Amino acid sequence: MSYSADPALNEAWVAYAWRRWLLGYYRGGAIVDAACGLGVKGSVLLRCGARRVIGLDLDLGCLHEARERGLCVVRVNLAEKIALRAGVADLVLLIHAIEHFDDGSGLLRRLSDILRPGGAIVVVTPDWAKNKTGFYDDPTHRRPYTKIALEAVLRESSPFLVEIAERLLT
Repeated sequence: MSYSADPALNEAWVAYAWRRWLLGYYRGGAIVDAACGLGVKGSVLLRCGARRVIGLDLDLGCLHEARERGLCVVRVNLAEKIALRAGVADLVLLIHAIEHFDDGSGLLRRLSDILRPGGAIVVVTPDWAKNKTGFYDDPTHRRPYTKIALEAVLRESSPFLVEIAERLLT
């Protein structure tokens, strides 16, 4: 099952990912939805049994909607220091977000600082090899990723992230 442009499919994908992969990393702590947008992903996780989802975003309108969906929200510019305490998160979601930042490695390092030991960051991004024609139709897209480029950014950010990625994909 893959992440899609169809919101209903995305909700099904998040619920599937929760059952298939994410529960193995969840210890009852917070889940951080970085660049949470309207909070749809986080609200699905709350319905699946997550106790607390913290939505991070810069857009006040998005944060209002995310709060209405049950997320705790923090207004933050993810390109800068993230003001959450170290180890607060069991999981960090970065779904269709890394491509909106110039420095993916820096973003991942900042997000890994808020993970508890043994937690995981979930990164989903359009595959440049399959989405060349429409990638820049979104004017906020900054950097495309192929599988190899994303692995390089994960490796540059932390060998731990590559190890987690390999475990999640097998």
